[in-house]
Amino acid sequence: MITKAFLVLVHQYPDQLCRLIEKLDGPDTVFYIHVDLKSNMDDFKTIVKENVVFIEHRVDCIWADFSQIRATLHLITEVFHANYSPALRVTLMSGQDYPIKSTGFISDFLARYPHVNFLNMENISDSGIRHLKNIRAFKINHSSRRADFTLVSRYHWKSAIKGIVLGKIHFSAVKLLFKKKEIPLNMTPYRGSQWFSFHIDTLKKIINFYHKNKKTMDSFFSDVLCPDEFFFHTIVMHLKAEDPDIHIMPSLTYDNWTRKGADLPITFQLSDLEELLSQPDNKLFARKFNTKIDAAICDELDRQFIQWTETEQHKINGG
Repeated sequence: MITKAFLVLVHQYPDQLCRLIEKLDGPDTVFYIHVDLKSNMDDFKTIVKENVVFIEHRVDCIWADFSQIRATLHLITEVFHANYSPALRVTLMSGQDYPIKSTGFISDFLARYPHVNFLNMENISDSGIRHLKNIRAFKINHSSRRADFTLVSRYHWKSAIKGIVLGKIHFSAVKLLFKKKEIPLNMTPYRGSQWFSFHIDTLKKIINFYHKNKKTMDSFFSDVLCPDEFFFHTIVMHLKAEDPDIHIMPSLTYDNWTRKGADLPITFQLSDLEELLSQPDNKLFARKFNTKIDAAICDELDRQFIQWTETEQHKINGG
């Protein structure tokens, strides 16, 4: 019986994706992969397994853009069409994630919390005025290149005027400076990392709500900066207010956004091993990794997994 579905957003490093799949694979597991439309699909053709599905409906994923949500929704749709077990857990990852616990530990941990949903979140009102300003701004893309956009709102009037002067946005965008962008459906905005792990029942409730209000939701979130940090969070908390069956705990994925003097989030290397191994039980995965820069960290984590597995087997055998 399939009880774990991993949804993976990927745009590069097929060998690393293959390694991630090998580490998480099992008879109760399936993988659904979205390869960015800008990427060459042929690079991923060496990954051939019955329980690995590369979805055909691909999106040109733009950084900090609603296209990230569209890609995730396409992955979720494919899982729903497969009609798996009602006990299914659906976990969203990137191709640069890697487990920091053994497969056995991951399965045991998830079995202890079968109906819990894992997602980092905070009320946007508690996270600083910057996020509140950003969610009320209109994001205008100039291309699919990273960070090639202009934010337009009364809070971002300088960037809007600059964009008009440089010819990046049309003069008609001036009207957006005076347009108030309201959070739809009386929802309280929440934010956090995009990486989630939902019980299938909760995910169905989220998607049903989205489809019921698709026009309104798309209209608001389609030009929000980093909507992947708001979309699922805001919906699930809106539903949770009236649904006692929705339980939420922090994300299963560890990342480091606080280290000074480095590109963030941190790309982990062997020198970060102790930091990764010291994470609490609920941190099952970490991101990000790049085996072209440092494969040794993944090698060492693999070695640790073997040690943990042997230790647990020794306990089971009465050692």
